[in-house]
Amino acid sequence: MRLISFLGLGEAKRDPDGKPTGEYVYQPTTYRFNQDPQTDINDTCYVVRAITQGYVIEEKGTGSHKVKEVVLLATEQAEKAHLHKILAEFEAHQLPQPRVVRVPFGSNAEQQWEQFNTILENIPQGNDKKVIFDITHGFRSQPFFAAAVINYVRSTRNIEEIPDMRILYGEYNREKRASDIWDMSTFINLLDWSSSLQSFMKTGHGAGLATLARQENAAIQKAGQGERPRTLASLAESIRAFSDNISTVRVPQIITGKERGSASDVLAKIAQSEAEVRTHFMPLFPVLEQLQAKLQGIPADSLFSPQGHQAMLELAKLYVSYERYPEAAIVLREGWVSLYAETQGADEQQLKPDVRSNMESRWNAAEGKDSPERIADQIRNVRNDIQHGGFKEKDARNPANSLIRDLQILLDKFEAKLKA
Repeated sequence: MRLISFLGLGEAKRDPDGKPTGEYVYQPTTYRFNQDPQTDINDTCYVVRAITQGYVIEEKGTGSHKVKEVVLLATEQAEKAHLHKILAEFEAHQLPQPRVVRVPFGSNAEQQWEQFNTILENIPQGNDKKVIFDITHGFRSQPFFAAAVINYVRSTRNIEEIPDMRILYGEYNREKRASDIWDMSTFINLLDWSSSLQSFMKTGHGAGLATLARQENAAIQKAGQGERPRTLASLAESIRAFSDNISTVRVPQIITGKERGSASDVLAKIAQSEAEVRTHFMPLFPVLEQLQAKLQGIPADSLFSPQGHQAMLELAKLYVSYERYPEAAIVLREGWVSLYAETQGADEQQLKPDVRSNMESRWNAAEGKDSPERIADQIRNVRNDIQHGGFKEKDARNPANSLIRDLQILLDKFEAKLKA
C-alpha cells in the first residue's frame, strides 16, 4: 500500500520575545484512528509517521494491508525544515523510508499544472493497488489538487487501471491529548455519484449509475462493512432502466408501462432514498431535486388521454434538453398522431397495428398536404431528414441549426394545440 503525503511548512517558531527564528515546526500530539485509544501513536509531530505506523485496511479474502511505500510531496523549503526530523522518526520506528518528491509552490498556472502532474505520476495503475492520500499538512492548494487528481484518475483510466484510493486527514487539537485521524474517503464515492447523476441529467445516459451501484455493493461485501445506505443502489437501477428506455425510445414504457412507467419508478425511488441522501450524501440532494423536476411531468396513466398527450410533449422536450433531436422528432410525431385516437385509454388496443394505422390516416387527412399548415408533412420532413443523415438530395444542404430550429417550432405548435 502506498501512502502519498503532503508536507507544508507548519508554524513559524519564535523566540521568547516573539520574534521569528527562521525555523518552522509542527506541534507534537498523539494521533488516534477511529477514536480508538488502542490505536494511539504517541508523541509525534508528523501525521505521516502515524499513518505509516498505525493505519491498517482489513479486507475479507486479502487480509490486512499496511503502508509499505511512502511518497512525501514537499516544496524545497518544507523539505529543508522537516525532512531530517521525519527520516529520524521513521528510522527509529523501523518504518519504510519516505521517497521525497519535490513540488513547486503553485504560485502560477505553470507551477499548478506541475503540481497536478507530479501527483498524477505517483498514483500507480491497477485495481489491485491501494493508495492513501494524507492531506493533513498540505501546503496551500495541495489538498485541492489531490482531490482533482483523484477525480481525474477515476474519470479517465480504464476500470482495471484504477487503484483503491482513500483520503485521510489528521485533525490536530491543542485542547485534547489525542488528535483524531479521519477517513475522508466517502467523498471520493460522492464524486462518482455526483458525476454519474449529472451525466444522466445532461445526456439521459444512466448506465454509469448502474455500474457504480454494482461496484459499491461489491466493495461493501469485500470489505465486510456494517450497515450502509441501501436505497441509492435501487435509485441507480431505476435510472438505468429509464435510461435504457430513453436510449431505445420506448415511449409507452417510459410514460406508462404495464404497471407504472420507468419515469414514475425513478420518481418513487427518489422519494424512498431522500432520507439516506440527506444523511449520507447531502451534497447530492439538490441534484436529485433537479432530476425530479425534469421527470415530474412525464408519468401518465394512459398515452391516449390529455395527461398522456402532455406527457409526450414533456418527453420530447426532455430529449431536446439532452440534444437528442432524432428521438425528439420521433416522440413529437407519435404524440401528434395519438391526438387522433377515436377513444381515450385502452392503450394496448390503441397500439394494435390496424388501429394505429387508422389513427395515422386521420392525422394525415386532418393535418397533411390538404391542410393549411401541413403539420404532418413538416414533421415527416424533419424526422426523415435527421434519420437519413442528410443523404436525401433535397436535404443535403439543410444545416443542423435549421433542423433544430424547425423541430423547436413544431414542438411549440404541438404545445399550442394541446392548450387549445
